[in-house]
Amino acid sequence: MIMDSGQLTWTIILIVVVLAIIALALFFGRHWKHAKDHEKAENLRQGAAAEERNAREGQAKAARAAADAQQAEVDAERLRDEARIQAEEAQSAQSRAEEQAMKADSLDPEVETETSGRHRTEATGAPEEQSGDPNRPEQPRKTRDEGDGGDAARY
Repeated sequence: MIMDSGQLTWTIILIVVVLAIIALALFFGRHWKHAKDHEKAENLRQGAAAEERNAREGQAKAARAAADAQQAEVDAERLRDEARIQAEEAQSAQSRAEEQAMKADSLDPEVETETSGRHRTEATGAPEEQSGDPNRPEQPRKTRDEGDGGDAARY
């Protein structure tokens, strides 16, 4: 089988066309792949930028939370100081009140003093009798009006 020149020409043209189609396919395939890779890279860059913004926002939130915590510690310390000062002032006021009550008791002829074993309680300020015997029942307080009658006759 010998080819004539027409067939040989068409065979060569066909081979050249097939090679050209393959070359074009490779060229456009690479161009398409390059465009796809570029698009993918841009998407990755946008995602990285968004992640970086989120990370900076998270760092800012963490810094604000740390500052809030530090402020809360300062506020708590201030409140502890205020509570201590108020407790000291309350204790001082209570001591002054007890001193005044004891002074009033010492001046009042109707209230027995410590020498008789009676004093004011700290909680209520009411007179309370002190005795050495815890089994001894409390005796009601006698005033001059309730006494044996001897003192009441003098008034």
